[in-house]
Amino acid sequence: TETMALHDPAQMRDLSEIRAFINSLRAMGFRFALDGVAIAVHPSNPVGNLSMEQARDIFSGKIDNWKQVGGPDRRINLYGRDEASATREVFVGKVLGKDVQPATRSTLVASNGAAKTAIARDKGAIGYLGMGYVDPSIKAVSINGVAPTQEHAKSGAYPVVRGLYFNTKGEPKPLAQTFYQYLQAPDGQAIIRKHGYIPFF
Repeated sequence: TETMALHDPAQMRDLSEIRAFINSLRAMGFRFALDGVAIAVHPSNPVGNLSMEQARDIFSGKIDNWKQVGGPDRRINLYGRDEASATREVFVGKVLGKDVQPATRSTLVASNGAAKTAIARDKGAIGYLGMGYVDPSIKAVSINGVAPTQEHAKSGAYPVVRGLYFNTKGEPKPLAQTFYQYLQAPDGQAIIRKHGYIPFF
């Protein structure tokens, strides 16, 4: 097909391979939505806000007990994603940065849904997942006092945000143009919002 959506599928084996393939096709990218990556904990955890430095220290393994950030005296159990995950790429780039490595003791899960399930079952858990997957079974954590809401992601106030694109081989053909126009229309934007994302129009 001419049009290919890029988001955060667990099937992505190697992002560098996919990018190289797209570049070889002389692909053109069109941003259609935004997705924030939220940090989440078990609903019973009293910690509701972390500084960016605290988040970095937790996910790098420097902080390993909740009492170090105002929570109970309980070991922090980390949940992350494998290296093929676009969610991981955004989170590591925005929170840890180039010079800090994720903690090796982190339990890796295969998808955003799996991350949500793991966090919901573990009182000591902390992990990250696409903002659209946050629901009452887990508790989203603010960063530097800014809650991971769609409004904050769109305004730029929330720092851990990625764009969602579809790509065409060269200039889009009429069918692809029609599809892109549909995404910009109210019905298309409603579908984007229904799946927890933010229309980028």
